[in-house]
Amino acid sequence: MATITYTRIGELKLPKQTPSHALLFSESGDHLVTGSNDECVRLWDVSTFKCTQTVCHPQGNWGQITSLAWVSLQVRGQAASSSALCVGSARGVVSILPFSRTRKTLISSEMKSSAVFPLDLPIESLAYDSANHQLVVAGHYSQVKAYKLKGDYILEPLWQSPLLDYVSMDAHFFGTDFVVVFLLQPGEMVCLSASSGAIQWRKKLSGAVGAAVLSDSSDRLLVNNLNTNNFDIYKFPSNTNRKTLMIPEAASASHKLKNGIFVGTDDEFAVCGSLHGKVYIFDVKSGECMAKLDHDSKCGVPVQSLAHYRNDKKALLASSSASLGPSPVGKIYIWKKTSPLATAPRVNTEHYFSFLFDARFMIICLGLYVTSQSWLPHIYQALEKAALAMTPVLERLQFSS
Repeated sequence: MATITYTRIGELKLPKQTPSHALLFSESGDHLVTGSNDECVRLWDVSTFKCTQTVCHPQGNWGQITSLAWVSLQVRGQAASSSALCVGSARGVVSILPFSRTRKTLISSEMKSSAVFPLDLPIESLAYDSANHQLVVAGHYSQVKAYKLKGDYILEPLWQSPLLDYVSMDAHFFGTDFVVVFLLQPGEMVCLSASSGAIQWRKKLSGAVGAAVLSDSSDRLLVNNLNTNNFDIYKFPSNTNRKTLMIPEAASASHKLKNGIFVGTDDEFAVCGSLHGKVYIFDVKSGECMAKLDHDSKCGVPVQSLAHYRNDKKALLASSSASLGPSPVGKIYIWKKTSPLATAPRVNTEHYFSFLFDARFMIICLGLYVTSQSWLPHIYQALEKAALAMTPVLERLQFSS
């Protein structure tokens, strides 16, 4: 069975009373973007854990930042595509901020904003199809909306879905021309045509949906089941053959899973945050809990959001929490995947040097034996001369006594 281990490498120091509910790594993994309750987007250097930039809406139209996504465009006259950050807010506003890869900053002066939903209806999810430059927006509005991303990051309306009557928690593109959205209260997933917004099918899940994530291959679905406070894994697009991921500790009112993401080379692991300050890593195939990360179990604060980054050289995880109460305190930790290293057998140096000494002694003895005929007579002669020289001395000593 595959194993996975993460080690906490740093903390991002947030201003007081600014918990973050949205996390997103940059395309290179060098930065983390956070969206907070104080209506600000922050860019953090992952190597130094320092905030390098803070961006707010110039007219204060964001409210709480609820969702983040990277979008890209092929700009005429440029070989490489350009990137921008898409920001979804609690006031129904979507903003797009171009990102400078050379300066590694968000270009706030070129921000484009659109009122997608009415002012009091938050955006819950953003999904982007880079092949067709299509952005889908879901949330508390009773309809899902789709836009074409044009040059200079202008959003051109494409379609809006039929009335769904419930809050859309998450939206994802899949297949060649489909979007799936997940409805909170009825615990239902709805498939829409990506080109027209027409409903293709509706399927009931096993409980109300707190959050839903598709794997990169779109063959596995991870759902936060609010009825059981656990996570269910489905073979998407089926709503049967369900597997439940459960916390290994004894169940209690505070021991509940809250949000989750897929990680691993083939999305073979599910990372799930909890309401009691721990992060759990499950093997998707077996459902077994492989590891537990202590985000802040001492204070028992809910883990609000998770983000993951992976390339050939590194794999990073970010987790954020917010304490309860009128003055919430936010914490964000960065974790790095570490592979268990094979331990080399320990050399017994004492035994090693003892062996060398014994071997050298045996070689010296063998050499003396082989050459004894050449040097032994000289030793005998030297001893005889010494004995003759000592004879008068011994006689005098004997006479004096």
